[in-house]
Amino acid sequence: MAQLFYSPDLADRLPHNTGKISQKPLRRWQLSPVKIDNKTYYLYVEEETGLPVFTDKLGEGKFSQVAINFLNEMPFLVDPQRTWLMQNVFSFNLYRPIPSAENEKLKNYLQIIARHQAEFKETLNDNDDFSSTEDFNDLVYLLLALSGNDQEVLMQFCQLVNEEHPVKVKAPRPGATIKPQFKDPRIWVDDEGKASADNLATVQAISQNNQQMIDQFIASADGQLMGDDKTARRILDQFLNHFMLKDKICMVTTNLAAPNIFFAGTLDQIDEDLLSATLSNFYIFPPFVKLS
Repeated sequence: MAQLFYSPDLADRLPHNTGKISQKPLRRWQLSPVKIDNKTYYLYVEEETGLPVFTDKLGEGKFSQVAINFLNEMPFLVDPQRTWLMQNVFSFNLYRPIPSAENEKLKNYLQIIARHQAEFKETLNDNDDFSSTEDFNDLVYLLLALSGNDQEVLMQFCQLVNEEHPVKVKAPRPGATIKPQFKDPRIWVDDEGKASADNLATVQAISQNNQQMIDQFIASADGQLMGDDKTARRILDQFLNHFMLKDKICMVTTNLAAPNIFFAGTLDQIDEDLLSATLSNFYIFPPFVKLS
């Protein structure tokens, strides 16, 4: 579970626990009250990534409600990861007062809100009854946009979730009618997470196997549904041999959420429908894996 470090002016309203502070990623949040249009709201900020969450009331119950709704709008995660987040990242087991100024991300957000009161007030006024959990997402997106690094925050958060809680692909489904013409990527499972630059021979072997995988997919009935073989092949090559092997060794079986991260970072380069169809059809390719 996570820890919440709150502004000293909230000390009389929140517990003060003693205990070991976790150093795990995503487990440390900071909290500060903030004024918007002369009304008090509460801004929670994940220390490492700067992911913000707004509420209008104190308490883990309200925070969890808003967080759940925000997670449901994030297309870069899969359901098992959302469940893990609610149990381990958006639930607190330690509360401790700490000056809010100690966290630069929170300090910067408070300054942005103070400078842009008109924009935040307008966002509040756009909702007749600003109380539902959906409404708070508008404040989050506005704050991230004004900070100038909205995509960086969301992508870093999702990347850390992928590292902390990868969702493994299940074994090939029994009774597949098409025999794989490539090796099961799981034979390199012991190399997952190793630096690509330090394991060039392994990276080359995985890349060659990926190419065989792509070749069989493109030639299959599923691959032919793409209509544009050249672009589909380029998408899969970028995904498997560049994105997945860029820094650390990752295979197509490493994490089911990886295509979502790739998808989000490639939208401005490739047609959205073809990108989505290529990745979706590739992941249900008969000799490959069963995702359910």
